Amino acid sequence: LLTVLAFMGFATTWSYSALAKPAQVLILRHAEKPEEGEDLSEQGRARAQALVGFFQTNATVNQYGKPVAIYATAANDRTSHRPVETIQPTADALGVALNSQFADDEYSLLVRDVLSNPAYDGKTVIICWHHGTIPDMARDFGARNIPQKWPSEVFDRVWVLRFDGGSGVSFTDIPQHVLPGDS
Repeated sequence: LLTVLAFMGFATTWSYSALAKPAQVLILRHAEKPEEGEDLSEQGRARAQALVGFFQTNATVNQYGKPVAIYATAANDRTSHRPVETIQPTADALGVALNSQFADDEYSLLVRDVLSNPAYDGKTVIICWHHGTIPDMARDFGARNIPQKWPSEVFDRVWVLRFDGGSGVSFTDIPQHVLPGDS
């Protein structure tokens, strides 16, 4: 009987975790890069600072309260530090720990982590990543009708994925409007 009860408790916990979904996931590309090097350009550093206000005051971003989790691509010998550099000022300002444990090609593991964490249920999660894998990540979250590629020259957009109950995952592409010349 104890084994059955233990299994039932596990099954209940697992079911809740498996069904836990954030209200929305906000995905952005790292800020501008220089001609050479792995860090942000001057423009990129300005964007990283300006994003703090965007994530603190934008009505779409804050519709479900302050973001509860922030992820960025792990930096290593093969990838840049730009995603962490872009979103760290926002994480600091919001008082949210930055999770940078997933490598660029481990976006499926990140998706699983986000969708299985009951602490994110009904909340907002921010992800800052490299543009080449963002469309695949969005598809892993269940989003449809998204662009096949994130344009290589675009640094000023945020993809909003909303988990609208039983109707699937909706997709909206919103402008940041944080620096002169943003679209």
